Amino acid sequence: MTEKMNVLSLSGSNLLVTEFLGYAINAIIYQRKLYPSETFIPFEGYGLTIMVTKEEKHRKYLGKILTQISDWLSAGQVRRLVLVICSARTNDVLERWHFDIQSTGAGFGDGEKVVPEVQREIKAILEQITASASRLPVLQEHCTFELLVHATKDCPVPDSWEESVSRSVANPSDISLNSFTTKIHRVGAAVTYRSAKA
Repeated sequence: MTEKMNVLSLSGSNLLVTEFLGYAINAIIYQRKLYPSETFIPFEGYGLTIMVTKEEKHRKYLGKILTQISDWLSAGQVRRLVLVICSARTNDVLERWHFDIQSTGAGFGDGEKVVPEVQREIKAILEQITASASRLPVLQEHCTFELLVHATKDCPVPDSWEESVSRSVANPSDISLNSFTTKIHRVGAAVTYRSAKA
């Protein structure tokens, strides 16, 4: 009976995907040292200690983005979230962390999936983000980040949002990360970075 109650609904799947994206963003900006370590605080989640920003402006920015993504997930209208790391001086794109999101009312594969199983898959990706950060070139200059959301054409966009051009990485190399599925959503992850090799 307990396991049956842990089977994911659409709202439960939305919550897990949105929560994962929030933790992943925090993990990336912490691991890539975009801001001083003292501006982060530890949070226990998925059996891991995840560093999350305590800066109010960043928390508000992330909260606004993630709330909107959650609404779009419910309608099956979000396709990808991209975290772009760029030079604060030149605005050149140095890294793109992208999270591809597929939605289907029919479900992925056969059978049902319970929350603990999905949480284990999410934990593995968060661990990969930490491991991948150590393999990337050191960011030698002050950098900032922005979030880009790719949605369907019929998606209602809030007036406060702006359309953005595609931000690409020059001389790119890629690292693929694991994916996870709730049977309702599938999320795949990867990072594209500027390679030192010509």
